[in-house]
Amino acid sequence: NDIIPDFKNKKNKAHLVDITSPEDIELYDKLIQNGEVNKEVLRFLDRNKYLPSIQQMEILKGVIKSRGSSVPTRKHPVPDSFYNDAKYRFDLVISGESIDLGAKLNVLNTVLVMVAQNPAIFKDPQTRKIIFRMLDYAGISSEEIALQEPEGSIEDVVASKGGSLPTLQANGPSLLPSAV
Repeated sequence: NDIIPDFKNKKNKAHLVDITSPEDIELYDKLIQNGEVNKEVLRFLDRNKYLPSIQQMEILKGVIKSRGSSVPTRKHPVPDSFYNDAKYRFDLVISGESIDLGAKLNVLNTVLVMVAQNPAIFKDPQTRKIIFRMLDYAGISSEEIALQEPEGSIEDVVASKGGSLPTLQANGPSLLPSAV
């Protein structure tokens, strides 16, 4: 009985909510983009007295989507008194009762090996989701791990690690292992 009034009192003033999971960020971005598209359509309707064509809508969606953020988290403002009329439903997640440090280290080691083997692994959105899900299941915030794009080309990254990438030439060496 004390949780809801205490929460309402603490969060009654305007504040920011952090959106950190990749799935939530993707959904948030889509909702924001849809809202911006709707606003632009209404402005277009006010100015021109007719709706934009399908081609104009696609161009508008592309322009708004290209304005997207590359920041790994999102912060959304919550206005004053936002929770006054809220209806509450709770899902309790008990965490931190027993932290299996070995399991966490195992997951971190697995992710580290995957990144070392393929520095461009985070470029694929599906692989990125799976890795973030692994981290979440292990109780590791994906925000804790700085997943910044490496500067330079993939060749530069591999070379900085002391390796090299094979090059293909018309009559050059084969990439297949040779029988020795």
